[in-house]
Amino acid sequence: MAKIISRAVILLGLVALFLTACDAEPVGTPAPMPELTPTLGKTAGGGCVANTPERIAPSPLVKKVTLAEGIKGDTAEPNNPTGVFAPSATFFAILGVENAPAQTKFKGAWYATDTKGVAPCNTRIGEFEVEADGTRNIVFNAKPDSNWPPGSYRVELFVNGALSHIVNFVVR
Repeated sequence: MAKIISRAVILLGLVALFLTACDAEPVGTPAPMPELTPTLGKTAGGGCVANTPERIAPSPLVKKVTLAEGIKGDTAEPNNPTGVFAPSATFFAILGVENAPAQTKFKGAWYATDTKGVAPCNTRIGEFEVEADGTRNIVFNAKPDSNWPPGSYRVELFVNGALSHIVNFVVR
């Protein structure tokens, strides 16, 4: 019984962490924070797998997506591009956008794909949406209150509501 209560306390702490984890630049209107949405995605061996939607249509407006440890300069260039983050790191997803028409909506949704049982498979950490136009870098980031649990994560990137890219990464 104590083990169950201990896991529940850990999970509640992660829920609080995940609910405050997402931000974006440039500042826009945040999308309402969804409830954590664990979805089925376990393998026969018990590990989690990403629930990959069947329809991914890369937007021609997004020329490049880079995960990085930070950004630099007024143009928000990726600083230390990586796919492996430390538990205390802030995740940055930088979208290189070209010729976006006015009022184009970009959204980043962050997920903990598999944290080895610390959180349910495919738990949504948070999401943020911003309107932007022109040619520029758009930055989405997720920052932990303390540390991310080790495991696999992903960010799903949308343009005008259509899934454009999924980028997987790990925390070690």
